[in-house]
Order: sequence, then structure tokens, then C-alpha cells
Amino acid sequence: MSAAERIQQIVAQRNIRFLLHFTFLRNVPAMLAHGIWPVADLEQAPFDALVPPSAPLNDRPAAVSLSIEAMSAVLFEKKGGGEPDAARAALFLDPAILWCEPCRFCATNAATRQMRDHTGWLGGPWGLRRFFDDPTEGLAPWLPVDPEAEVQVQGRIAPDHILGVWTSEREEAPALQALLDRLPGPERDVLLAPFTRDGGRIVPPLPRG
Repeated sequence: MSAAERIQQIVAQRNIRFLLHFTFLRNVPAMLAHGIWPVADLEQAPFDALVPPSAPLNDRPAAVSLSIEAMSAVLFEKKGGGEPDAARAALFLDPAILWCEPCRFCATNAATRQMRDHTGWLGGPWGLRRFFDDPTEGLAPWLPVDPEAEVQVQGRIAPDHILGVWTSEREEAPALQALLDRLPGPERDVLLAPFTRDGGRIVPPLPRG
């Protein structure tokens, strides 16, 4: 069995339905048209993007950060820093990214010294399995043990990987739905709901079949 097949097996066994990427709401139209770009690539982009104030450009992320089935409440609040009035949104993404794209699996916050100084291999099924080591009692099987666990996609993510958009801004939902309807392939929807903390996570209020 190949590494990609083993990752698919983990995703199926844990019933992982989607990945999440949060951003400023004003960035979503460009992402639906051009895909999700690493911050380090944005100077070359044919569109404008709002990013939080951070390190100098040469220290900015060369990967796109995703989470599995829920977002870290701490990171969601922290990465809005400097833009307090800017509405945020989250994109739902196809979990096939985990085996179709080059990924670095960080079992905790990628900005920690532990992750920054790690020189070993963090890809493949071994890296993904580490997200679920030593779970606490009652934790859903699709949720990583650490709410700040990150999947770092090493490059741009194409728009066809986008499954939907989550926003808390009612007046923006119709325009977002119109943009989603332009994408080829399966039907995509807007989730209109608040970004509510559940412990250390922000979990989308979606039913599980």
C-alpha cells in the first residue's frame, strides 16, 4: 500500500470530512478565483490580499496552514491581530489534499520552537497519525489531540479543492454563494453561523450523518 493510500485509509477510518482554512472575509473572492496562496507568494499575486501584520516578508509562511475538522480558537483570535474590525471567514476544503498535495503534519502549532527546530520528516501517514496519539477520553476520532495541530500544504491550493465557505456575516452570504456557484463540479454551500468557542476549538455546527 502506498503512502497516499495509507493516508486515505486514516481519513476514512477517522471519518474526516473536511479541512479548514481561516482568513479575512475580503480575501475569499480572490481565493475562490485563484486558490489559496502561501503568504510568501502574495507579492507575485494578480490580486490584493489582506494579511495580519507579522514578520518581515522573507520570514512569512511559504506554506498554507489548514486544520482538521475544527480550528484553534487561540490561533483564530490571534491571527486577526491588528485588524480588529475585519470580518473573518473559513473555507471548507477537500481532505484529499492530505494525500494529493505535499503536506507537513505539525502535531502542534507550527510556530512553536518544537516545530520550527524539527529537522526530521513530518509528512506521510506517520506524520498524520501523530495528530491522534494519546487522545483524551471523549475526543471525537476525527479531531486532533492538540487543537493547534496544523497541516502545512507546501504550495498553492487550487480552487477546485474548496468545498464551501463559513461566515458569520449574514449580508455577505448571498454574494459568497454566487461565487461558489461559479465553481465547476459538485454543489457548494455557505454555512452561516457564528464562530463559537468550544473549549480550545471552534467547531462548525454541521450535522454528522
